[in-house]
Amino acid sequence: ASGREELVYQQDGSNSPVAWSFDGRYLIVSRNNEQLSLDNDLYLIDLSTKQITHLTPHTGPALFGDVHFTRDGRAIIFAHNDGREWYQLARMDLRSRRIETLDDAPWDVDATALSYDGRLFAYTLNREGYSELYIREVTDDGRLGPKGAPVQLPGRGVISGLEFSKDGSKLAFVFNGARFNPDIWLYDLRARELTQLTHSARAGLSQSSFVEPELIRYKTFDGREIPAWYYRPQNAQGKLPVIVSVHGGPEGQERPTFNAIYQYFLARGYAILAPNVRGSTGYGKSYTHLDDVRNREDSVKDLAYAVEWLKRQGGADPKRIAVMGGSYGGYMTLAAITLYPDLWAAAVEIVGIANFETFLRNTSGYRRKLREVEYGSLERDLDFLRSISPISRVDRIRAPLMVIHGRNDPRVPYTEAEQIVKALRARNHPVEYMLFEDEGHGIAKLSNRLLAYPKVADFLDRYMK
Repeated sequence: ASGREELVYQQDGSNSPVAWSFDGRYLIVSRNNEQLSLDNDLYLIDLSTKQITHLTPHTGPALFGDVHFTRDGRAIIFAHNDGREWYQLARMDLRSRRIETLDDAPWDVDATALSYDGRLFAYTLNREGYSELYIREVTDDGRLGPKGAPVQLPGRGVISGLEFSKDGSKLAFVFNGARFNPDIWLYDLRARELTQLTHSARAGLSQSSFVEPELIRYKTFDGREIPAWYYRPQNAQGKLPVIVSVHGGPEGQERPTFNAIYQYFLARGYAILAPNVRGSTGYGKSYTHLDDVRNREDSVKDLAYAVEWLKRQGGADPKRIAVMGGSYGGYMTLAAITLYPDLWAAAVEIVGIANFETFLRNTSGYRRKLREVEYGSLERDLDFLRSISPISRVDRIRAPLMVIHGRNDPRVPYTEAEQIVKALRARNHPVEYMLFEDEGHGIAKLSNRLLAYPKVADFLDRYMK
């Protein structure tokens, strides 16, 4: 009303406001820890006194988030994985700091929402990559009523953007599945009916032409089972050409959402295996940290064992298996073709890391701090970083390689692509290079996507078919 601004909190770090009490007196801020990977803390700010209270002192990496005040302001509902494998719902009494678990399901909480009157709570669980949606009543003291069965969804997929209507009678969300490009759906809590509100264009393609993946698991070098999504082209016959697609992050998870690029390659006859190698999120805290620093190349071994599964059980042609990935997945692609050069018929690397030393020196300053926690620091681990950089083993590459980058990439500078391309051209090794002058970290513009991906498919056809 007045336009007046007031500084209520200042600290030289990465801070985000995450919850506001119903009476407007309290604010909760999340602060990232720059010394640990996937670690943060919550702070309570009394806006009338400017007093700051540290709510979540802990040791070791832990995440705290999805914070909501109760109606009386005496407690918060939030999610955390402090001292546990899973990111689970809990309640904290703000006076005693006592924490009690509200849902102990062995899966991560994903999306959350509290109704405007604080009487209903909606959340999703990430069960094996698929979303399960629950809606529960909230008691006056901030505890949750019976869990009940999950809401019946239009198919198997992933939910995001939960939002209650003002009167709490409806819940809107985005549903996104392998056969469902993202749309907004509305759930009527009284009628228990689901209605699709938006209808995203499919460019004239039939929904029945889209392929849904099979969730498989394969054993890797240490006996651990690696989850992966296997897409087979419709009407496929004989031994299949396969693309092993590696997600970025590395703190990320391949989930069965709509992927136009996958559907394009499937329509051109390629099967796709998208693994969640060690280091991925969604499978417990220990699994996420299995690739930290000195264990970096264990995740690349997981890719090699994915090829073994494809040959034994996936119906793949052993001579027609490619690897492709972007960002950290681009590093994994280069690492795969240098560590296991005989496995791959071709490779496609997009905005990836070729040299950890130059990447860390040239990436944006804030990014270096965050990434050194995961990869190793230039001060302490330089020799190790050099040893695991694909550029140091470029002479081992046998697979034809396609490299794509954006000149304006602030995360992984395009000079990473220039290094690997220059080294391969010096050896007269088959390498194709596309540098987009108007792109950053990825290929975002439709005109560029329409240029890049047909060229990728043509490149794969040349060496795989």
